[in-house]
Amino acid sequence: MDINCPECHNTFSVPQKYAYHAGFGNVGFLYCEACPNLVVFSSFDPRYTRIAGEVHPWMLNFIKKWKVEGALMPCPCGGRFRFAAKPRCPLCNEPVPAILPDAIHFIETGERFDGDTHPIWKS
Repeated sequence: MDINCPECHNTFSVPQKYAYHAGFGNVGFLYCEACPNLVVFSSFDPRYTRIAGEVHPWMLNFIKKWKVEGALMPCPCGGRFRFAAKPRCPLCNEPVPAILPDAIHFIETGERFDGDTHPIWKS
């Protein structure tokens, strides 16, 4: 999928055909607050459920979101993965929330760190 950045007006490509719906895949996702990277994990991951209980990530209250954020490794860029962070343009690094249809969809604008294959959780 090609996306025209509403900030820098350049076009970038992402490795997907459409925005992913987190609820259909039972996944949680958080964008980095400082770069286009994102972390994705199963809402049934035992490391996640030890922190949040058996609650899907999009249903968490502020305290549980804060605990999940604190349990994640920092992004390789040095930033933190945050529920409130928005996708960023990989060309200008500006937040571009307008590219998403709503808060339960996500687009991989940067590197995706998947909890099934990457060590995303602190020990």
